[in-house]
Amino acid sequence: MDNSMNEVKVLRLDSPVVVRKVPMTDFGSDMLRAVRRFQSEKYEEAKGQKVEIPYPVCIHMMLADYCKLKGIKIN
Repeated sequence: MDNSMNEVKVLRLDSPVVVRKVPMTDFGSDMLRAVRRFQSEKYEEAKGQKVEIPYPVCIHMMLADYCKLKGIKIN
């Protein structure tokens, strides 16, 4: 059996510079959990590796996807 499928990798931001505490509704929290689950599943499909995505990384990835989708230019 391939051990890489049992090993869970944790994705981290390379150089975080801001820490935020943001209140959320139950619905907002549900959406964030759903996005994180989606990201984890897509990562595993693409890389063949189970991954844990902490919420700061999830939010970072989600914002990057949103900017790309909407054509928002980053300075």
